[in-house]
Amino acid sequence: MRAVCLMAVILCLMTARIAIAQEAAQQGDLTALFDAGWDATSAASRTAADQAFQSLARQGRSDARAHYAYALVLMKQRRYDEALKAVDASLKLEATNLAARQNKIRVLVLTKSYPAAVVELERIGQQLAEPSFAQKPPKQVEEVVRFLGRMIGFLEGPAGKDAASANLRRVQRELEKQLSEQHFAIYEEARDGVLTRFEELTGQTQQGREEALAEGEKKRDEAKQDLEIRRTEQQMRRTELLTQAEKLRAEIRDNEAALAKEERPLLDQIARLDRQAEIPRREIAILVTEADRLRFIANRTEDPFERDRLRFRAQQMDIAAARYDSDLAILEREASVVNAERARLQERFARQNATLVGALRGIDAELQELQKGEKRIAMDEKRVNRPLTSGTRAIRALEAEANAFTTYEPLPLEEDRQRLLESF
Repeated sequence: MRAVCLMAVILCLMTARIAIAQEAAQQGDLTALFDAGWDATSAASRTAADQAFQSLARQGRSDARAHYAYALVLMKQRRYDEALKAVDASLKLEATNLAARQNKIRVLVLTKSYPAAVVELERIGQQLAEPSFAQKPPKQVEEVVRFLGRMIGFLEGPAGKDAASANLRRVQRELEKQLSEQHFAIYEEARDGVLTRFEELTGQTQQGREEALAEGEKKRDEAKQDLEIRRTEQQMRRTELLTQAEKLRAEIRDNEAALAKEERPLLDQIARLDRQAEIPRREIAILVTEADRLRFIANRTEDPFERDRLRFRAQQMDIAAARYDSDLAILEREASVVNAERARLQERFARQNATLVGALRGIDAELQELQKGEKRIAMDEKRVNRPLTSGTRAIRALEAEANAFTTYEPLPLEEDRQRLLESF
């Protein structure tokens, strides 16, 4: 009999040691999982966390706590869709895990799955009614009650437009009925805290909008005045430039008229000389042609006397052509002098007009810039006349803060992680 008892004691001790060893091993597995994936900003940590959990699953060590630990890692990495699957797997194995249920609600609210979040709140309410819930430590009970108050407050306030439903109101009434007077006071305090904070942020946002609109109206008036000043200055400058351009064109026309007037006598003189030169040119052509004809005949004449006579006659014609050529040279020299005078006159007027044309081109360039400036003014005016908005960066930040779930319910991932590791 003593031997049997001794064997039973030894068996119990061995079983306890095995259980302790298994707990220690599982705690080590979860610690490794947390260490691998807790860096939410690293892509490598995501891969390492997935591989660590898959290794646990292959070894058959993926119990409720392992799935829950993996869910916490996925929440830390903001992989909310995957975290929801992991926490569901944990709750399937351990439906009474309130911490897992709370984090599931947080994920559902973060992903704006409000109807599903209300269903989970109802399930927590059902757990509240169970006798086992009353046996939990008072601090844990109060923590759950505060969580319920914050969730109802968020769904009523910041998420009210999207989350409001008859089912939410029904679940809220059922939850509140199950709370004791003491717990209802805790619940109301948490709920009112969310609603009060939301009203404060909303009030700041509204005030900011009004101030932004007033400031925008003031800046719009200033911008309109500035645009009017710019437009007036540009119109005045355009009128001034057009007047200057017209004066320059008139001066250019006057110069061209003066050139034509001063050039006319020279042109007349050139025309006269050209007419005078026409006679010797014609006579030279006739004489040279006749002299060449006589020489051609003389070269074919056998009579020496006739041949000499023809050659003498051709020589006389050459002498006459030379005299005409001398007269023509005199006329051409006179024409060259006149043309040189005309060239100097044209050069002088060209220099004068070049200065005027350069100034005119400068005015044209400035007028083109003024035209671009007018287009810019039109664009600025269109922008100034747009409807005023109150969505400044600060206002948008306030609105985002007012509607953000984490403003009212920071994710307690560090605390849940530590609590899970200490549960071994």
